[in-house]
Formats: sequence, structure tokens, C-alpha cells
Amino acid sequence: GDAYGTRASTLAYARADGSFVLHERRFGADARASGESRLEF
Repeated sequence: GDAYGTRASTLAYARADGSFVLHERRFGADARASGESRLEF
């Protein structure tokens, strides 16, 4: 049905200095952006 589908998009990458970034965007059932998170470690 219409309520099923991808609800998040995630990007993970390593920088040349050895640090890592995880960036995620979340979406509601209506496909509108509902939030974003970014972690660096």
C-alpha cells in the first residue's frame, strides 16, 4: 500500500584525516522530510 517505502536516506563516508561522517535524512509517510541527523567521529 501507500504506507510502505523507504523512510530514510543515509550517507556514510571516511575523511582523509581518518574521521567518519554519518548523515541521515528521514521522511514521513507523505514523503516530506521529517528530520536530519549528522554524526561525526
